[in-house]
Amino acid sequence: MESRDIKCTNSERTTASQVLADAMSVGQLSVTEFEERSSRCAEATTRGKLVDLVADLIEAPEQVLFGSHQVARQRPKDVKTTSGETSTAVDRALAQIEPSAQGAQGLSLGIFGGSTVRGIPIAAHHTTMGIFGGTDVDLRGASLKEHVTTIQAVGVFGGVDVWVPEGFRVRVNGVGLFGGHDIKVEGGAIDPADLPASAPEVVVNCFSLFGGVDVHVVKR
Repeated sequence: MESRDIKCTNSERTTASQVLADAMSVGQLSVTEFEERSSRCAEATTRGKLVDLVADLIEAPEQVLFGSHQVARQRPKDVKTTSGETSTAVDRALAQIEPSAQGAQGLSLGIFGGSTVRGIPIAAHHTTMGIFGGTDVDLRGASLKEHVTTIQAVGVFGGVDVWVPEGFRVRVNGVGLFGGHDIKVEGGAIDPADLPASAPEVVVNCFSLFGGVDVHVVKR
């Protein structure tokens, strides 16, 4: 059997997805190309399919994807290396990515009441809405389907709180009408701005009307 025909592992898929994320961060891939290749990466069944996804992005893709632990992957030159503490946080965040996780939740609602999402797989695109109520989305310990997790957070006469463990890059953007959104780094957690491009990412798109959306980056 040729090396290309060997069944790939979850760890090898994760390494390939990291390479794709790095490539997008330095302009080798557009967002559309990244999303398309990431989808194929999650569905890949053999090593050969993973190699084909990254062969035009890095040198020696077989060694990067399937080599020794010391040469887990090759980063673009302009991606900074990290300290031991930061590297550990990123590794723990990467360990939460499980493309094969079943039953991923993509919607949570708090209407005239509240709801909490915690300890279950989260879909790559999750929508949470607090309408005259509130919702909490806690990513600590959750299994995530993709390298980039996008949360659509809506607070209308209510609020949304998103809890992100350190080790994830975080982007927060959106619109606040008589309301607002904010990101808070709490309890000595590592600031997402200090993480390398290889770290997985949580994107929170906010809309608030007489309400608010707060994103909390916390220690594990």
